[in-house]
Amino acid sequence: MQTQHFYLQDSRSLTGDNLQFWGTGGNGYYTDLAKLQIYTRDEAMAQHRMRETDIPWPMAYINAKAHIGVDHQHVDLAEAAICAASEALYYAAFPGEFNGNDLIFKSEDGKTADLRRATVFDEFYIRGLVAHGLRPLPMGYIKSKSRVLVSQKNVSIRIALRGTGIKLIKPKRPAPDRYNCVTCGRFVNADGWYGGCPNCGNVSAY
Repeated sequence: MQTQHFYLQDSRSLTGDNLQFWGTGGNGYYTDLAKLQIYTRDEAMAQHRMRETDIPWPMAYINAKAHIGVDHQHVDLAEAAICAASEALYYAAFPGEFNGNDLIFKSEDGKTADLRRATVFDEFYIRGLVAHGLRPLPMGYIKSKSRVLVSQKNVSIRIALRGTGIKLIKPKRPAPDRYNCVTCGRFVNADGWYGGCPNCGNVSAY
């Protein structure tokens, strides 16, 4: 039987609409699948039991749902201009538009953050797009800056875990804050503390 491997998502936040996973050695989290720690089923579940917001995803499932994005922080426009001198094909990016940190490119159906769906233009067509405010970026240069990501829109944890036998822990709801009214001593919630005790009417917050 082939051993299943997993990535661990830090489900507390996203980068744009991309999932974040724990990186190699557990040092920080990344959207780039090439930088992720790979866990066995037992390792992934042990971490999930320690912190229920760490979600195990089968590695094969995530890899199959991935797309290619380009972090604008890794793109140097001066460097791109130098590379453009030796390239004849371009992507067209929308200046100031991002999915998280990722560039948005012109595609056949409008816009995309997935480089695989971005339209490639030759020098003749790219000039017209520049006149309409788009930014030309040489294809080879941009591909060298790309990384593999996965969007929350393209995945389902229910489907991903089907047949694995894994049952996720439901996060506990935090208990509501309770206070003692400073006048009558009754327990009150935040509304009673700040807005007036329902028993005596005192506003304890002041």
